Amino acid sequence: MTAHLPECAVSTAPRTRTVLLRDLPIELLEQLIAHISHPADLLALALCNHALYTLIQPNYLPWHSISVPSQNRCVVGRLCASRRTARHVKRLIITDTWTTTGHGYRLCCSCKTAAEDPIEVDYAMWEKCAARLTGLRELVLHVRDVGKWKTFLGVVGRASEELQSIALQQYLGFMYRVRVEAESAISVLEEVRDIQEFDWYSALGQGAHTVPPSILTHLRIPGSELFLALTRLLSQNASTLRSLKLNISSDDTLSTTFWSLHFPHLRSCKVLNVHGSRHVGRFLSAHPALEVFHFHTSSGLRFDLPADALPKARDVDLRYYGFPELFIALVQPLPNGQRRPLESLGVCAQALGRRLAGGAAEEGSDALAVFCRNLAQVGGLRTLTWIDLSHSLSETRLLGPVARACPGVQEVVFAWNLPTGSSLTLLCDALADLPRLTTIRCPSSSLVPYELVCQAEVLGRACRGLSRLNDCVREKEGWKVVKDGRALWERVTL
Repeated sequence: MTAHLPECAVSTAPRTRTVLLRDLPIELLEQLIAHISHPADLLALALCNHALYTLIQPNYLPWHSISVPSQNRCVVGRLCASRRTARHVKRLIITDTWTTTGHGYRLCCSCKTAAEDPIEVDYAMWEKCAARLTGLRELVLHVRDVGKWKTFLGVVGRASEELQSIALQQYLGFMYRVRVEAESAISVLEEVRDIQEFDWYSALGQGAHTVPPSILTHLRIPGSELFLALTRLLSQNASTLRSLKLNISSDDTLSTTFWSLHFPHLRSCKVLNVHGSRHVGRFLSAHPALEVFHFHTSSGLRFDLPADALPKARDVDLRYYGFPELFIALVQPLPNGQRRPLESLGVCAQALGRRLAGGAAEEGSDALAVFCRNLAQVGGLRTLTWIDLSHSLSETRLLGPVARACPGVQEVVFAWNLPTGSSLTLLCDALADLPRLTTIRCPSSSLVPYELVCQAEVLGRACRGLSRLNDCVREKEGWKVVKDGRALWERVTL
């Protein structure tokens, strides 16, 4: 028997149109990627949508760019077993993950035994795997002892003709608690050849006056051998290097050899914790094509920035430097009348709080006023890095005039933690003068989500256009902490 519903019982609600995944425009697909943090989910979606697959296939699928714990034998075994899978890997990050506890670096189940003990690294299996990485372009070793990866690095260099970038980041643990042998770390540099990008980070360069005496016998640092080995490596690769990043501590006399080197194709140079600042000016004069230059030093030595240095600089970040003349020179016109095409600039609050020293063109003048007058003529600045060592009220007040001189800034980066109390109120007043500000970053911040949301609410009331503070994003009338899937992609544990 067929039931007939009366007309009044028929729903008059508007029908909702079903939109299939394949019908979504490319802009929405981009947003979709940003909210998917696991490669398996992304791969499953990509197989259902040709447009999505085409969008992410070159860079985002798991076997093109992967980050893997050094103990994860499942992944190493997969790469060893399948030549097709291994040759498609373009970017590989290997981490000794049990030394860190941050999100994305915890041990997966494949890296622990039933007794929760870490599985030892199978270096022989990694060396076998290296021979199959024929398409590798970028390699990052974030490990406890890079010396143990010497053979692996040598095999990779011979197997892949496309290898362009190598990063050796030796993690020694808090207060250098991890014991390593410095000589083996130096020997691994012999396997680095014909690369365009090189990144070295290790505390092995610390001299005896900075390394705790209790571990000197374990490190066995052979004087200046590490820095001399780095200098030799850079000299051998000088003709091909386009990007260089060094994070190492060395005495001024030892680093003189580095500042004397010449790299004809160098475009990016980041030198962190290397002393010898009095030689930097000569280095910059010899590299007029530099577009990115970061120099972080605790040295009190002063150097003069040549008037014609860094004519093509887009990103300059100078930290821990107390002389205002250096920052003023960066925003002043070049000898030909043009200005540097700066898009990102790091400024030290303590330097701008001083008066110009004798011999300066505007001797005795307020450095802040001179700097802001020249900064106002730099029209392309989009990112401002604020370096404040104290977060005192007097230094925080200096940010206001600087912000008014560059109203086009869209992102502000704080080198240290954000201030609190009255200093945070002054900070809000200063940032209110940036009408286009959308993002505030504080890379060194260790705030828990609740504290981060509280700071975002305070800053958001002063900066109406602000949409992001670190991982905290504005959502309608409130704020919440989110994890961007694409930002975490490098740290996915397979």
